[in-house]
Order: sequence, then structure tokens, then C-alpha cells
Amino acid sequence: MEYQLSSNIRSIQLILKAHSKIPESMARTIENVGMNLSKDNIFSIIEGLLSTNPDTFGVGVWYEPYQYKGYLKYYGSYAYRNNGQIMYSEDYNTLAISLSICRTVI
Repeated sequence: MEYQLSSNIRSIQLILKAHSKIPESMARTIENVGMNLSKDNIFSIIEGLLSTNPDTFGVGVWYEPYQYKGYLKYYGSYAYRNNGQIMYSEDYNTLAISLSICRTVI
């Protein structure tokens, strides 16, 4: 019983470690190029990161107000798995969603 528990703990730790690499990679990539990315570039990065870990359900990036493009207050891109396909969404580009995300993170 104790061996099985230790084995399960190690498996969970490995999965969580793999998941933690995704936001780290995303942050480094986005910080280096920031506003110079097109929406297609952002989706390609998100899709690539999502593809690297089959256990990850979704990946997204949300910019601070006016930081993606000076004329655009909110911008966020999200990709997720749906029946084996990667779907793309920009449904999170509003103040209400941004506030909701902030409350969830805090």
C-alpha cells in the first residue's frame, strides 16, 4: 500500500512539473517579442505548447490593458482540446472576463 501511494505521488509530481513548464515557456516567449506578435503567431505558440503535453487541457495568454496593441484595451487568446482537436478562442477579450480571471488567480 505504501509503495503504491509513493508511486502515485511521484506520478502526480511529474505531471505537475510538466504542466508548470508550459506557463514558464509561454512567459519567456511572449516577453521577448511582446507586441510584435500577430494573433496567428500567438496561436501558433499556444498550439505548440498545448501539443507538447497531452495531459494539458488548455493554454492561454492575456495581456495587461493596452499592452498587446496600444489601441486594443483587452486581448487574450486561448486554445483547448475538444474531441482530439485543438480549438482556438478569443472569447476572453472583455473587462468582465479579465476581472473574473484576476479574481480566480488571486
